[in-house]
Amino acid sequence: MRQEHVARLLLELDEPTSGEIFIAGMAQMVFQDPYSSFNPKMKIFNIIEEPLIRDRLGRSCKARGKVRSLISQVGLEQIYLDCYPSELSGGQRQRVGVARALALKPTGRRR
Repeated sequence: MRQEHVARLLLELDEPTSGEIFIAGMAQMVFQDPYSSFNPKMKIFNIIEEPLIRDRLGRSCKARGKVRSLISQVGLEQIYLDCYPSELSGGQRQRVGVARALALKPTGRRR
């Protein structure tokens, strides 16, 4: 099966004719333009922290630790947390988008 077809099935743009697709039991899509999706005046730490604040973790020690953990999970060093988006490459910005998406422990849809 071609990758494009699998992606269309995962996005539910195409209906499967048979079978099931599992990716570690879940899937999370991240739609982010790495060049315009972040506030250029916010540092990377605050960009990743933002969903945690909205989820009532606030600016706690627990939230700060989670941000540090998330940046490591996506393969970026802690030094990037003090940078602005304009200081990162497109690939690094995409990783920040993934870290932000993972902040609230998303789960895949179950049918």
